[in-house]
Amino acid sequence: MDQVPAQINHTLPRTADRLYLVLSEPPAEGWAADTVRGVFGVHVVWSTTDGWGGEEKEIALGAGNSPVAPAL
Repeated sequence: MDQVPAQINHTLPRTADRLYLVLSEPPAEGWAADTVRGVFGVHVVWSTTDGWGGEEKEIALGAGNSPVAPAL
């Protein structure tokens, strides 16, 4: 499954340091984000009512520069 990041990186002008899947709401299943990261090598972040969720949200959004999540 390491081909997914390789296929995405192939379309970019330079290789990405990390890849993120951005969701409009938390995953329906608690295990889903870890599974996507483990299988595809893609981190998952999501919008919440008071900001953002996900294991690497600060890195994905830029530490100290996290935008406010849209109102739901």
